[in-house]
Amino acid sequence: MILRRGPRWGNGIKSLVSAVVGVATGILGTALTALVNVVFNAGVSMPVAVAIGAVAALIVFVGGLLGPQRQDSEQPAQGGAEPPPPETVKVERVALCSGRSGTMRLFAVTDRGAVLQRLCQQDHGWSDWTDCSLDEGKAHDVAATPTGGGRFDVFVADRRGRVWFRQHEPDGWRRWQFIDASAVIGRVVRLDAASARSGHRELYAVGEGGQVGHRWKGDDGAWSQWWDSSVGGSGDIAMTVRRAEQMEVTRLKIDGRLRQRGWVDQAWEKWYDLGWPPTGSAGVAVSALSGSRDHQEIFVVDASGRLSHRWRWNDEPWSDWYEMEAPGYLIDVAAGVTSENRLEIVVADADGRLHQRSYARKRDQWSDWQSI
Repeated sequence: MILRRGPRWGNGIKSLVSAVVGVATGILGTALTALVNVVFNAGVSMPVAVAIGAVAALIVFVGGLLGPQRQDSEQPAQGGAEPPPPETVKVERVALCSGRSGTMRLFAVTDRGAVLQRLCQQDHGWSDWTDCSLDEGKAHDVAATPTGGGRFDVFVADRRGRVWFRQHEPDGWRRWQFIDASAVIGRVVRLDAASARSGHRELYAVGEGGQVGHRWKGDDGAWSQWWDSSVGGSGDIAMTVRRAEQMEVTRLKIDGRLRQRGWVDQAWEKWYDLGWPPTGSAGVAVSALSGSRDHQEIFVVDASGRLSHRWRWNDEPWSDWYEMEAPGYLIDVAAGVTSENRLEIVVADADGRLHQRSYARKRDQWSDWQSI
């Protein structure tokens, strides 16, 4: 985590007490000096003693204001994961939150269970990492979705299989809230989220036994109950939105096969088959994006660390599966967009390093992989 110098009024307030003590010390020093002058004729003037006390108090106060400050606005509560310094970040899970306004946010779960985030500005690179870890427990998986008006929601499954939910409003973070899923799908191991319209969020989760469940919430309402999707054998889940009020959910089965269904005309379609990626290995991770209302693309990491993808346009048939050159042995993938004409994928390799690749529609080609 980056430490920066800057005003920290919390420290300043605390050090105000020290300042008062300093002033009192100065006054006491003045009295002692006067006594010394009388008894021992030391010759130290009273104004000098007062000045020394005042300067000491000022140093204590300013030091409190300008002490090292964490870049993030909230610190993990006792029992939460401690974020590692940037040079030691080792990532195990990744998620992207697409803004479509030239920016996107990357969320990462580290091997220590911390949740970190950073912002990407199209063609301008990445911000520093900031911490948004759980107040209680260590994270296992993370998902995020924009909900309109510059707001976004973050969801975390912790290492005990509990689900947590947090909102980021224009004026800052709200506190983590607990969402229980144990009664329907047991301990949650993977999750993803999407928003079909402003003020809405839909959460899909995979339990440790491969069951899939989902629930939703509007800005002004409570969470719905959990709904069991009556499917098993799943290893991961991905969501994307092409058009308002239309979502697609892609389910990666443990054997590597993919199935998908859509929310169309206010009803869920039946699951349909998307086949196996060309590597033929069991599936590890899946992510999806929508570059425009006419486009959808799916990315899969398999158990051999390789990456494959396929896409479709305008409700036409899906393309064939294509294996994509990978920058190492991969363990997770996140897909998103910074704008309608710029697709982005971020992958985590087995060493915990992150790599990014972009697709520019005008050039009709993928960029080289870059370490981030």
